[in-house]
Amino acid sequence: MQLIEPHKDLFLAASFENIKDTLTYFDTNPDIDLLFLDVELNKESGIELYAQLPYKPAVIFTTAHESFAFTAFELGAIDYLKKPITQERFTNALTRLVKIKTSTNTFTDQQSRNLNLVFKEGRTMITLNSADVLFFEASKDYVKVVTAAKSHMVLITMKELQQKLKPELFLRISKSYIVNKEKITRVDNEKVHIQQYGFKVSRMLKKDITKQLTAAGN
Repeated sequence: MQLIEPHKDLFLAASFENIKDTLTYFDTNPDIDLLFLDVELNKESGIELYAQLPYKPAVIFTTAHESFAFTAFELGAIDYLKKPITQERFTNALTRLVKIKTSTNTFTDQQSRNLNLVFKEGRTMITLNSADVLFFEASKDYVKVVTAAKSHMVLITMKELQQKLKPELFLRISKSYIVNKEKITRVDNEKVHIQQYGFKVSRMLKKDITKQLTAAGN
């Protein structure tokens, strides 16, 4: 709180010490611009919390350990503050945020198109760039994430996944598949095609899918 006080353009909307309360707040407050997130939340993980957020505001991670720095920047963090945090270091992080946001008029669009998606694969947390994903395939409580390079079986349901994805970039075409709109190579009467893959479109969703793809220029 003391670090924020000199910055009159910052307003502290809320502060939490656990994942559950934070997620509850984010579910009903879709307009948070900046998140300061401790990597270690008591016995919980700030990295896992960030992966579960319904949307991703700009984030600055804080921690007492430098070992998490690489992971933080992989997640697209604006900065990484090592405790104890000085006022000068805090201000520098905010300056960095302003520079990034003003460096291009398309910051928001680029940020959403290159959104880092964090998943749990086995016992490991992995990070995938949304722009690299071809499609997602449901498999009970898991989802198969397919990129041009390889596939990953991650622990998440399709419902949870859909809440994480940007609807302007990804399209659910059936109960089992969500595809990256920008990767679609061909559409016919029954299927959506991405490279060598073909996906049958749900009859119930076909009209809405056609409308969205027409609007997107596919």
